[in-house]
Order: sequence, then C-alpha cells, then structure tokens
Amino acid sequence: MVESGELWGRAARQGGNATAQAWRGSIPKDAKPGSVEFYTTVKPKPYDRSLPGQGAWEAGKEAGVNSFVKDGDEWASIPIIITEAR
Repeated sequence: MVESGELWGRAARQGGNATAQAWRGSIPKDAKPGSVEFYTTVKPKPYDRSLPGQGAWEAGKEAGVNSFVKDGDEWASIPIIITEAR
C-alpha cells in the first residue's frame, strides 16, 4: 500500500464483487506492524451496507473504485494517501 498508493481487496469467499475494506478511524496504539492509516477521496458504501466499524468500496457499485484481474483473481482498488504506517 505504501508503494502503490492503493488499497486492494478481492471478492468474499461466498462470492460477490471484489471489495476493498478497511477499519474506520485512527490506528490503535496496539496495532500490528504493517498497519496503515489513510484517507481517500473515494466515497465508501453507505454505513448500512457495510459491516459495523468498516469502510468498504465495492467494484461496480461505488464511483471511483477500480476493478482489474491479476493472476486470475478479480480485485477492487481505491487510491489512498497514507498518513501513518507502522
């Protein structure tokens, strides 16, 4: 993410469109190494269409979400600007 400036996500195991997901809010003090805090100009799914506490960007549903295939898997991606990395 740091190098690409993108957040990527695949489709869930039970199917559906590829979706990039992240926890909302600041990085907790006890976050694991490799955690990042970021912002994006791409609007996520409405709160009532995503899991509690998460932001989700679904390919084909939200404007600004890119969709591509890599190694046979469909991916969704959004541009991000990282504000903190651990």
